[in-house]
Amino acid sequence: MSQLTPRIAADEAEFLDRNQDFDWDALTSEPFTCLIYGSPRSGKSYLLRWLLSTIASRYDLVYVFSISSDAIGYYDEVGIDRHHVMPGFDSPASRNLLKHMIETANTNVAKYIGSRVPVERILPRTLIICDDIISPGGEQHHLGALKSLSTNYRHLNMSLILTTQYVNEVNKVMRETVDYHILFKHESKTALDYFAAGCFAWAHWKPSVQYLISNYTGDHKCIIVNKRAERTAYTVFKAPAKTSPMTTLV
Repeated sequence: MSQLTPRIAADEAEFLDRNQDFDWDALTSEPFTCLIYGSPRSGKSYLLRWLLSTIASRYDLVYVFSISSDAIGYYDEVGIDRHHVMPGFDSPASRNLLKHMIETANTNVAKYIGSRVPVERILPRTLIICDDIISPGGEQHHLGALKSLSTNYRHLNMSLILTTQYVNEVNKVMRETVDYHILFKHESKTALDYFAAGCFAWAHWKPSVQYLISNYTGDHKCIIVNKRAERTAYTVFKAPAKTSPMTTLV
């Protein structure tokens, strides 16, 4: 591996040069989309729990779609209305709810076309969480609605956070248009190839990406990839045990 070190060192230096504090206030000041990737027990749910306790109060409506059997109790503890915690999209009620939300928002926005009334005065600020609803090889009932949401979220005044361990099952349109990627420990070749192309396109060598993921994630640490920055920026972050301002580890 010694002959690989100079390339990895150069890419690591570029990664650290792009490191910056993550401004969560700026993030939630406008609609956003975020994909959280990670293997089981890597820290996705831990981060999501902290995140909701930090930002949920900034939204008029928060909806959670989750396949977890104890989702209602889990999200109730961070203040989410249990009537807004829905089963995964295998449930017709869940699919119909999301579809209805999008259709209603589009209808209301259409009434004001040409009026120059800002969308935030027309529609409630809505945060939608899709927690591990994507499974490999299954019927992806959510795809149509989520694809529409991922491309029109700004006009609908909706923000979307989706967590998954199956990178390759995420719709290509969503992967390419998302504002923020959050990467937890992931060792599959498919995931690393995607991270190399979608999150570290500037890196000169794919093994550098494997090195960065291996060395800057783990023990609930993640890499936040900010695609909204003028040039892609990164923050290495670990959610605190209690709610507190976001801090940078690197």
